[in-house]
Amino acid sequence: MKTILVITLTLCSVLPVFTQPEYEKVDSFAGSFKDSYTDAADLARQLTAPFQTDAEKARALFAWVAENIRYDYAKYKNPPPKARFTGRTRAEMEQQRKEWQEDQISTTLRKKKGVCADYSRLYQRMCDAAGVECVTVSGLSRTLRDRGGDHAWNAVKIDGRWRLIDVTWGAGHIDDDTDKFIRRYSPGFFDTPPELFVLNHLPDEEKWQLLDQPVSKPDFKKQPMVNYGSGDFDLQDFAPADGKLQKKNGKTEIRLKLGNPPPALVVVAGGRREIPSEVKKTDDGWTVLTFSPGMASDIYVFGGKKSGRMQWLARF
Repeated sequence: MKTILVITLTLCSVLPVFTQPEYEKVDSFAGSFKDSYTDAADLARQLTAPFQTDAEKARALFAWVAENIRYDYAKYKNPPPKARFTGRTRAEMEQQRKEWQEDQISTTLRKKKGVCADYSRLYQRMCDAAGVECVTVSGLSRTLRDRGGDHAWNAVKIDGRWRLIDVTWGAGHIDDDTDKFIRRYSPGFFDTPPELFVLNHLPDEEKWQLLDQPVSKPDFKKQPMVNYGSGDFDLQDFAPADGKLQKKNGKTEIRLKLGNPPPALVVVAGGRREIPSEVKKTDDGWTVLTFSPGMASDIYVFGGKKSGRMQWLARF
């Protein structure tokens, strides 16, 4: 089996349980802005001018940034020296910091590329200009390759409630075979439900989990992983929710609720060996995979055409 491990961006992957058809017109409008721009605030006002709600404005900005800013993998691999501010007073240092940040935002917009910190800074600056309350959140992310890397994303306030957004991951992914950025608009990272977002994002400040029962750092690294960024197969739910696979009569079961099931599903041990499995569909929309895991510590599920490159759906 020839597979592609779709690795989401590490520095700084389940689709929200809806396919977001309400944003089709917003995405289309944002997609009409094809030129180069130098003023983030002016661009933000143009992008949001037709829209009345904070949700539409936040989505228009998300769509434009995700579709137009490429991930700078070279910068990620060789980061520049950390900025130093040398003002004699706190006010002078704060002014230097603001000027440096504006320069970084302008550079990201001009070059149309950056790492997660650049994406999140630009997105926040554009939200500010559009009158949408937004903050940048820093913390850890998990991908198939990395169980805890530095990352940055955003939270925006919509209808009086904070929502979680990762515009960096919304822009595409790193191909594990080539280490190259693959542009792919992934709307599943806009307004992701907190209980799903925390599967892959652990903020430094616990309050930004937006959960009644926050996840600890040790538990964060033990959670299952599901690919909610891509809408190809409309992954809506999964089980076991805690990722703890149980054997019964020598067999193990994984359940996926897929709105658009792929032609084929395969179970893989340790990312390499394909495990023979039985696939059944239930009347209530679940796809059930039954297999013998053997001694494998990590189990992956891939979907797609059996004869081609397949996309990962889950890791337990």
